[in-house]
Amino acid sequence: MVREFFKPNWKKIVLTILLLLITGFMAFKLMSVGLLNTFIPVVMVLGFPLVFSYMFGLIGLIVGLVVEILWLYLVSCILIKILTFLKNKLLLIRWDTKKFIALGFILIIGFLVYGFFNFGWSDVLIATADDGGATIQGVNNIAKANNQFAIDLYSEINKDSDENIFFSPWSISTAVAMAYEGARGDTANEMQNVFHFPTDDNSRRSSYAKMLNTLNKASGKYKLSTANAIWLQEDYPFLEDYKDTISRYYLGEIKNLDFVNNPSGASSDINKWVSKNTNNKITNIVSPSMFNEMSRAVLTNAIYFKGKWEHQFDRDDTKPEDFTLPSGSKIKVPMMRLEDEDLDFKYAESDGVQILEMPYQGEKISMLVLLPRIEITDPMLQRRFEMEGTEPQTSDIAQLELILTEEKLQEWRNKLKTETVYIYMPKYTFETSYSLSDYLKSMGMNLPFTWPGADFSGMDGTEMLYIDKVLHKAYIDVYEEGTEAAAATAISMSIGAAMPRYVVFRADHPFIFLIQEKETGNILFMGKVNNPTQ
Repeated sequence: MVREFFKPNWKKIVLTILLLLITGFMAFKLMSVGLLNTFIPVVMVLGFPLVFSYMFGLIGLIVGLVVEILWLYLVSCILIKILTFLKNKLLLIRWDTKKFIALGFILIIGFLVYGFFNFGWSDVLIATADDGGATIQGVNNIAKANNQFAIDLYSEINKDSDENIFFSPWSISTAVAMAYEGARGDTANEMQNVFHFPTDDNSRRSSYAKMLNTLNKASGKYKLSTANAIWLQEDYPFLEDYKDTISRYYLGEIKNLDFVNNPSGASSDINKWVSKNTNNKITNIVSPSMFNEMSRAVLTNAIYFKGKWEHQFDRDDTKPEDFTLPSGSKIKVPMMRLEDEDLDFKYAESDGVQILEMPYQGEKISMLVLLPRIEITDPMLQRRFEMEGTEPQTSDIAQLELILTEEKLQEWRNKLKTETVYIYMPKYTFETSYSLSDYLKSMGMNLPFTWPGADFSGMDGTEMLYIDKVLHKAYIDVYEEGTEAAAATAISMSIGAAMPRYVVFRADHPFIFLIQEKETGNILFMGKVNNPTQ
């Protein structure tokens, strides 16, 4: 029986050759441009003799090749045995038309279910905004405006905070964009100056619609969704044109609530919607005490992301290590590590800053980490700078924040090139909560918060509405397998009354991070880690 199992035949020989070619091709892909994590275990199983013998030089490689062929022949014998067994079992079945149809139906359903969860086929069920007038330039303008606002707001928050920072500029700017659609005159001008919105209505609306449609199509490799809603006082006459614009271009759900007589019910409905659209990560963004007889509307945006690293950290490698706080003192944090000479990342170093791009599976979303190089003591690193003919520079988090602009960020992105990088990154998870009204006022957006003075006549045909509060909550969890992030923004509006080689990338000190859409560079989330344990 054993002799029969190993007895050569043309099927086993052909299958062995095929497996050898597949293993060689996948190994080449792994060592050159990289391979999806799904296929790496397959390569390691099929090619383990070569992987093991590689460390013993040329003789070991020759012996390993012989062992590899014998191993793949054994695999072929096993596969042929399994296929023969299945074939014999299938032949015992008395097939008729009904059974063939049932089998075909099961295969089709299985294929559809697999595609639904892994290939992003569920995207066909997602509603789409009207992006018919969108252009590449228009979409890039929206991304550039959002990124400029992200850095401006980061600088504003950072002025009076030594805590971790995390927010979603995309969530905030989208919510404010819906208010901007109803703003007129100087009110609109101040909002435009802070958020850098394109002034052409058709271009702005269709470009936002295009970005919204793009973000909501995750292709099965990661979860990314963003949702909008406007909550209107049920007996207050908002203009139909305004509601149509929000629904058509922002996919905004139009909800009627009674803020005046039922503030508890209104806040409960809004909080449930936010919780649902952030996978329960953001809760209680509004409260009944926010609403009174003057409340007329709440504009909300929610965004949620969960993705796995293209190259994941091993949990067993995570160990307590020092992290240097801004004060200079050190604390112990769980430090993840990825030390693999076969893995490549996009990396650059400029202005005393290490720039690392860490992609998520699906190839559309990545994390960009900006790490100041605080010292250059490693002789190998000094030698690297000498060989490259570059002047070594050092920096710190304050200097990085001083030079960080949208233009500088784009300059650094353009310098990224593929390198082997040994990564040491802390695990961290934290939540933030901001009342953004004062920050936006400091940035120059005063009139929209002022009554009398604010002009949102594009919403209701009067100049009675003004922005009362802009609230924002965010959540981030960075761990070995990937990242989970969520954020929500709520804008409450009232009517006026009397008054209104290898490079070591060791993130063991404060750093800035962004989660971005790779193609446009659109910043979805932005933050700073001062203390990973907070």
